[in-house]
Amino acid sequence: MEDMMCHKMSSCQLQVPAGPSGNIGPPGPNGPPGVVGDAGTSGPQGEEGGQGYKGDSGPSGPPGSIGSKGDEGPVGPPGPPGVQGVAGPLGAKGSMGDSYFSLEVSTQTVLLTDYNFHIWANYTGRGNLVVGNGHTYSSCTNCFIAGYQNSAEGIANAILGGSQNSIRGSFNAVSGGQSNFVDGTGSSIGGGLGNKASAVGAHVSGGLQNEATSKAASVAGGVRVTAGGFSNATALQEAAFVLASR
Repeated sequence: MEDMMCHKMSSCQLQVPAGPSGNIGPPGPNGPPGVVGDAGTSGPQGEEGGQGYKGDSGPSGPPGSIGSKGDEGPVGPPGPPGVQGVAGPLGAKGSMGDSYFSLEVSTQTVLLTDYNFHIWANYTGRGNLVVGNGHTYSSCTNCFIAGYQNSAEGIANAILGGSQNSIRGSFNAVSGGQSNFVDGTGSSIGGGLGNKASAVGAHVSGGLQNEATSKAASVAGGVRVTAGGFSNATALQEAAFVLASR
């Protein structure tokens, strides 16, 4: 009957006042999301934040391509000298070059034209002019030796020729001959065989085995002639000289 009454009331379009609201029921399940709306306009830029901590270094990138060659830099200071190397082999003989001497090929003669030839030394065995073979002169200084197998010692002595002559002391000379011997100062032998002059200013001109044994003594020639001695006055003077020099 209630159903019929309600049916009739609704069909009669009768308005019945609403009753009091009931209690709110529990929320229903969420509906499906709606369609995304359009993006809003950008807001104003915010203030710059503080610097953050340095991050870890990233891996090295691949090498870049080679750039163009730069300008040449200035020359640096020289380095220290290196260690001296091993001497190389001798080179070929060079040309003679300029010389005061010339060679006359036809006679194999060395020429010194329009010049003086001065030989001298301050050392024993130097400054000698030697002509010939077999001479001994290592103890002579500024000496002249010619001939064959002559021997010279001392200072400024000269053997002009001959063979097997010997000379010592200073400023003495043998002109020639064989097996002659001079010692002292300023003495000489002209020639001959086996003659001796051993004093100051003594002289033997020639001959065989002659001797001049005192100051200024002289033998002109002959065989085994000995010249020497003084007058009484000269002997006294020489004796005083000898005693004073000791």
